[in-house]
Amino acid sequence: MAHGMMNFDQSMRIGELSFSRRDIVLEDQADVLALHNRVFSAGATPAWFRWKYGDGGAEATGLWDEHGRLVALCGGTPRTLLHEGKAVAAIQLGDVMVAPEVRGLLTRRGPFFQVSSHFYESRIGSGRPYRIGFGFGSKRHVRLAVALRLGWNEGTLQSLQWSDLAGKLPWGWRCTPLEPEHLEQAATEAWQLMQEGLPGLSAGCRDADYLRHRFLDRPEYVYHLYRIQRIWSRRTFGILVLRIQGELAHWLDWIGPPEEIGLAARIAQTRAAAAGARTMTLWASAAVCESLGICSPEESTVAWVGIPCASTLLEEDGIRRKWWWVGGDTDFL
Repeated sequence: MAHGMMNFDQSMRIGELSFSRRDIVLEDQADVLALHNRVFSAGATPAWFRWKYGDGGAEATGLWDEHGRLVALCGGTPRTLLHEGKAVAAIQLGDVMVAPEVRGLLTRRGPFFQVSSHFYESRIGSGRPYRIGFGFGSKRHVRLAVALRLGWNEGTLQSLQWSDLAGKLPWGWRCTPLEPEHLEQAATEAWQLMQEGLPGLSAGCRDADYLRHRFLDRPEYVYHLYRIQRIWSRRTFGILVLRIQGELAHWLDWIGPPEEIGLAARIAQTRAAAAGARTMTLWASAAVCESLGICSPEESTVAWVGIPCASTLLEEDGIRRKWWWVGGDTDFL
């Protein structure tokens, strides 16, 4: 779909069964939705497909059985990363799914391997459209990728929780809903301040285009964007993103100085409380937890970060890399 990837058929046998593999096109919408809803038991809709694979430019490789049914898929959405101070073309893996009836094929080169290996090798690495691939998966999914030598585990996201939500803003600050007509300027100012605090950290781009697509244009979900300013300044200091579900608030993103995420947490609590929430959660990587001064228990792990081996990164350098990931970086919430 993006980058004019060749849409070709490749026939193969896995065990005693025949399959064909090719890139997903927009006309495969019904097949993708049917598989997604079977695997994840979620209500994926045509609007979601258009948002992700149409407007979002997502790409994918699919595997069809001999009856013409889509039984496996590995896809990803383009995402710019700020890595070692430079903008890097990357692809965020998602919608990796295998139909239940073919998961048990006892071969290392089964459906998961066939779609994932082709997707990685055709798109990720030196001389490919994307230099880095990354994704947020389950422990089982990332372990499988490691076992098949397709990727490695680059860390985890922990779920942090605040239960005693504050009702009053810290002195000297104001927090107002961010109107869509002000998004461009506010995001530009907030993202600039965030970039200035990122040396030594790697993070996904959070400019106006990204925020608009990820939060304002996404169908079915409702997100609340807030603009943080000092009371004596018109300049945007930061942007908060929350999703309210009854008495639970998901704090999804902070676009602003990374070193001020503690302040952002206090302000986010006031917005969550004002919306009727009693609890607020944040999914956070180790670098975010460290900035917040929170050491979370191992059992709070909610996602594992996988990096395909095809990426122009070295696994052994991972101990020195510090990734700034939060829940909004995933597409689960």
